[in-house]
Order: sequence, then structure tokens, then C-alpha cells
Amino acid sequence: MKKSKTLILALFLIILSSTACNNSKKTESPIAPQATTDKTTTQDQTKEFKSKLGYTMSYPADWIVDDSLKTAPAEFIREPSNKAYVSIQVFQDNRIIKDGGRELILQEIKDGFTKDTSYKIANFELEGNDMNTAKSYQALGSHKDKDGTTWMFREIGSLTDTGTLMTFRGSVIQNEAKIYGPMVDNIIFSFKR
Repeated sequence: MKKSKTLILALFLIILSSTACNNSKKTESPIAPQATTDKTTTQDQTKEFKSKLGYTMSYPADWIVDDSLKTAPAEFIREPSNKAYVSIQVFQDNRIIKDGGRELILQEIKDGFTKDTSYKIANFELEGNDMNTAKSYQALGSHKDKDGTTWMFREIGSLTDTGTLMTFRGSVIQNEAKIYGPMVDNIIFSFKR
């Protein structure tokens, strides 16, 4: 039970793989609903993060990369004043490749969101209609942290045929969503394997 809870909590720290990125539609974000901002970042103001885990992402040049894995089993790209971040987690879960495994994992993820009262889920969708064959999921909503701060988030997870689960989570403090939401979405959707 504790291992299952740890797995579920670890999943929710993070967010996507190339399958999810290429095959999921870019849904209107609760992170940045219809946002326009004068704080835009151009290509000249971005850096590229080349992860040891085999992927690349672009991010605003003044943001901070933490790939130390010290604070969590994840890599982070953070806004300097901690108003927004993207977290990326990759781990092996061989249940994915077993009969019924995808369905079990996706149900655990969905239940983790819906049963945790600190989360309000606006949307949980799968790539495809069947939990047993879905290759990715996307969850959109809000989360209240232990200090009572409300964060808007988008989490995208990809389950590969080799048993790898990769999750990307973009989170923005609710009252900063119009400024940082588009930046977080741009980081997530810049993913390349």
C-alpha cells in the first residue's frame, strides 16, 4: 500500500514523452486561459536543456534547471522566483507491458487525482478510448499545496511499450497564470527525444 501511494505521489510531482507530445492535442490550458502577456519569450531569449535521460527542451533563458534529483526523483525547470515550474520524471514500471497493466496504472493515476481533496480536476483524458491500450493521458486542473497556495497544472504522461512511464507537469501559481502559463506550456511542448 505504501509503495502504491509512493508511486502515485511520485507521478503527481511531474509531466510527457514523444508519443504523448506528438499524438495528444494541445488542449486550452487552465494554466493560461486565453492569456496574452507582455512578458513573452522569443527564441533569442531561450536556452536548451539536454537531459541525461535522453530528451531536450527549450526554456526561458532566465529560468533555472535543476537536474540533481535531490529534491525529488525529477528534473525541474523553474521560474527564478518560484512562481512556475515544469517537472519531468522518467521511471520504469513493468506493469505497463503486462495484460491489464496500463489500465491499472491509469486508474491509479486518475484515482490519485480524484480522491485527493487538494486537487480539482477540470479534465482527465486519454489518448484513445480504452485505458488498456492508451499510450498517454493528460490531466488539467488545480492543486492546493500544504501552505494553501493554489497552483494551476497540466500533467501529461506517456506509457511506452518498453515499460517506461514519463510524466511532465507544468505548474503555475494561480494568480500568475496569465503571465507564466504560456511559458510553461511552451516548455512542455518543446519536448524532443
